[in-house]
Amino acid sequence: MNEAARLLRHARARAGLTQRALAARAGVPQPYVARVESSRTDPGVSSLARLLRACGATLAVLPGTAGTDAMEPVRALLALPPAERLARAAGDAAVYALRARDGAFVVTGAAAAALHGAPVPVPEVTVATEDDPDYAALARAAVRVDLGGRTVLVAALDDLVATGDEHLATLLAVRAETAAGP
Repeated sequence: MNEAARLLRHARARAGLTQRALAARAGVPQPYVARVESSRTDPGVSSLARLLRACGATLAVLPGTAGTDAMEPVRALLALPPAERLARAAGDAAVYALRARDGAFVVTGAAAAALHGAPVPVPEVTVATEDDPDYAALARAAVRVDLGGRTVLVAALDDLVATGDEHLATLLAVRAETAAGP
């Protein structure tokens, strides 16, 4: 399955759309959606972007170097334990702070993306606590991650993708390729 097919299938599933509903939203025939998803048609950038927009997603271009594999940095991060991923992105203090934090919480934002393996800078570690209106939904979908002595809840990758962070597109592609978890 090619990259366009993988991205479109994931976006359509996340949006809860059938091929027919997606086709109607995007203004294309349903057989075209089927051909893209089965890798029988490789859509142009504008066509893929339109299909993804109809799913509520965006297509982002990440900077890379010609002749190199743009996914290699993500693969390298996925080979590390989650605590090391966060330490590289935010520093050891961020890991220690989460280990020492009292009460129930879900790690969100860039810190959650880094724990999942996205190559993102983490200017601050954000969490949702039981007082936050989104806490219950985030906690239900959250992933449990060991931070070397403390298990914490980390916002699910789909919740993070909904924020539109462009680094997560690469992470999703690598995860689909490797079927790895945090």
